[in-house]
Amino acid sequence: MHDATEGGVAGALQELAIASDLGVRAYEGEIFVRPETEAICKILGADPIRTISSGTLVIAASAAKAPAIVRELASHGVRAFVIGEFTEREEGMWLIRRDGSRLDLSEPIQDQLWIILGKHLKEHGR
Repeated sequence: MHDATEGGVAGALQELAIASDLGVRAYEGEIFVRPETEAICKILGADPIRTISSGTLVIAASAAKAPAIVRELASHGVRAFVIGEFTEREEGMWLIRRDGSRLDLSEPIQDQLWIILGKHLKEHGR
């Protein structure tokens, strides 16, 4: 398990894959993003998948056990989703976007909030 704080879900997936010496393939369309978060990120030009996601936990589990984990969490009022799978390292680390493009998770992930802050400071001469 890993929290999705700095770098959001993309950062958590990257860190889990690196720590496990595995590849990863996750699907943006399977990742739940609150509508408010989606709206704010759209206004700010930020990617919600690479934005701090405090309170989000990414759980790695075997494919056979994942549905039972999702059901058990749901029975306690916790939203959970299967968003992808870990693969052989040689297959790379990818997030498949809704439009079919791919985000390379092997590249450093900078949290979008730092990018937004940097733009704000630059615009205001700081």
